[in-house]
Amino acid sequence: MIKIIIIEDEILIAERLKKMIESIEPEMKVIEVIDSVKEAISYLSESIPDLIFLDINLSDDYCFKIFEEVNVTCPVIFVTAYSEYAIKAFEINSIDYLLKPISIPSLKKSIDKYKSLTTFPNYTKMMIDMESRYRNRFLVKLNNQLKSISIDNIAYFFSEDKLTFACLNDGKKLPLDFSLKKIEEEINPNNFFRINKKYLISLNSIDEMYYVSKSKIKLQLKPTVEKEIIFVAIEKIGTFKVWLSR
Repeated sequence: MIKIIIIEDEILIAERLKKMIESIEPEMKVIEVIDSVKEAISYLSESIPDLIFLDINLSDDYCFKIFEEVNVTCPVIFVTAYSEYAIKAFEINSIDYLLKPISIPSLKKSIDKYKSLTTFPNYTKMMIDMESRYRNRFLVKLNNQLKSISIDNIAYFFSEDKLTFACLNDGKKLPLDFSLKKIEEEINPNNFFRINKKYLISLNSIDEMYYVSKSKIKLQLKPTVEKEIIFVAIEKIGTFKVWLSR
C-alpha cells in the first residue's frame, strides 16, 4: 500500500481528490486529510508518508512554511490554483505541479510519474540529486590566500559584529562572505540547525545540553564558545528536538 496524505483546506476538493486518487491507483490509500500548516507540521514531525498532495495557500499560511519547520523527505505533488509558485515548488522535492480544477488524465500522469520515480534505481537517483543541491564546501579568503573548507570540517557558523564566521572542528574561526540566512538555505538541514539568531550548529558540535527551565535549553558546544552562554531560541525548541530525534 502507498500511503498518501492530502494537505488541502477546502474539504470538498480534498474529498474529490481522494476519490480520484484511489480510483486511478487502488494501491494508493489516503490515510489523512489535513487543512492547515500548523496541523501539517505537527503530523509530519511524527510521520512521513510515501507521497503528499499539497495545496499552496492553506487556511493559516502558505504551505512553504511547512518545509521550513520539517524535513519532508517524501515526494510532493502540488495541487493549487496558483501558477506563479511553480518554480519555488520545484526547489523543494516536488515531482509535479497540478492546477485546479484537476482532470483525471492530468492526475493519472502525475501518479504514473510518481510510480516511475519510485522504482529502483530512479528513486535512488532522485534522492541523490536532492542531496547534491546542498553546498559541500566554502571558499575562504585569508589575506591573499584562498582556502577551500569542507562542510565536514565545520562545527558551527556564527555571526558577530555583523560578520559571519565558520568555526572549524579544531577551533579555528574563519570569516565568510555569506549571511547566516544564506548559509542555512544552502547546507543540508539534516546536519545543521539554526538554534537562534547568532548560531547555526552541526549535530556533532553539541557537547552537552541542559534544561535550565521549562522553556530554556542551554548548549555546551565544541569547540567551546568563550564568554557567551548558548541557548536554543524558545520558538525553536520544538523543531530542535525533532531534529535531534531524526
